[in-house]
Amino acid sequence: MAVSRQAMQEWIEAAKARHAFFEEQQQRLLAERKGYTQEVERLSELLGRTRQELVGHLLPDLDDEALTALEQRFSYAGGLLPVKHRTEEQLAVVAREKAALEATDDVANIEFHLSRAADERAELKETYTALKAELQLWLDNRHWQALVTRGWFTPGYRAGLLDRLRDWRAASFLMAMLEYQRPGKKYQSAEALRADYARLRGTADPVFEAYEDLGRRQEGLRELKARYEALCEAPAKLMQELYAELGKAIQGHFEALPDDTRQSLAGNDRDLALYLTKERGLTKQIDYLQELTVTRIDGPLQALADQQVRLGAKIQKMQAKLLRGKLVNIDSGQLASLRDLKRDSWEKRHAGLTSMRTRLGGFNDYSRGSLRDDFLWWSIMTHNARGDDLYEVRTFYERNPGWDHRQYQSGLASGHDAALDQAAVSLADDMGDGFGDGSRLLDAS
Repeated sequence: MAVSRQAMQEWIEAAKARHAFFEEQQQRLLAERKGYTQEVERLSELLGRTRQELVGHLLPDLDDEALTALEQRFSYAGGLLPVKHRTEEQLAVVAREKAALEATDDVANIEFHLSRAADERAELKETYTALKAELQLWLDNRHWQALVTRGWFTPGYRAGLLDRLRDWRAASFLMAMLEYQRPGKKYQSAEALRADYARLRGTADPVFEAYEDLGRRQEGLRELKARYEALCEAPAKLMQELYAELGKAIQGHFEALPDDTRQSLAGNDRDLALYLTKERGLTKQIDYLQELTVTRIDGPLQALADQQVRLGAKIQKMQAKLLRGKLVNIDSGQLASLRDLKRDSWEKRHAGLTSMRTRLGGFNDYSRGSLRDDFLWWSIMTHNARGDDLYEVRTFYERNPGWDHRQYQSGLASGHDAALDQAAVSLADDMGDGFGDGSRLLDAS
């Protein structure tokens, strides 16, 4: 134990170094968090495309007959046709509004009208700007403001003796200031001032109104053009939304089915089984990455922030004592603890986060998965990595102690219900989205 200024200074330097180390770890965790977020966004886009592909596979045609047949096939009466009919109603509304706009001259000749309004406004701009500047000299003058408030410029102006004297004085000041601001301008009387203001408003107001009307005309035409363009794009967007909604409805229906029924329906269509397992796998990847972001990144980030606040306060107190010459005992063990940054542990943490993001994001061997609820995708995606900080993983193993994904690996890869022909294998390759062999990627990490 030491009591000296040198020992206190050593403590402060060690504490500052620790504080800087915490800041460095925060920045690295934030960078990793960004990586997790980007991976979730990428997988979410892939999930959306997969759901559209699923509907495209099941519904090459979207007529009522095809939807009815699909409802019957999957015992999903009334689950798909209403979705399509709602979209048809929206398409009809879009078509009617688009046709109505096309019948107007403004839309039929939109570019001509926009150009004409712009040209007319440009012609007025110089006059508008000059008149605006001249009028502003009046508007900014406090004497003019007072006179306007009391109605001095109106034809029906009436006032008593004292008020007239007060307004005469204000008008005199206004004349003097306007003459100073506009060299060469002279007013012979208050009536001349009134007449000059009336002349200016009579000239300026119509120009202002025309200029502003043309501006509103331009804005209205631009909004009309944007609306028409949106209506032109709407059918394609509505069809995309229809496919997405149908895919969501079909997937939701499959999720609600008992395991045996779901497996039976998917197993009779090998391509469908691959689509559905890919959809399930992608959903799991996204869920895992999002939960890991909370448990393994946000948690440590908050802990680091708390430690930085506490350490920063201790540094300030120690510096204040040192400045006052108040010496304190510095325990050697405490100093050693401050200097022990546990760099190796932090490096392992960062490496583990990167490795887990790579494993989960790079997994694409969805044919090894299962649609069954008693299957843990985490196990196959991470090669049985520790995951007790994830609710699903923890509770799954509590219900299924000793479970091993390898007993299910025959799932889609073999067996009567999931025998893959060459076409299905090609489909699985196409659905891999360019990631290559997921198992090799996981082994390499």
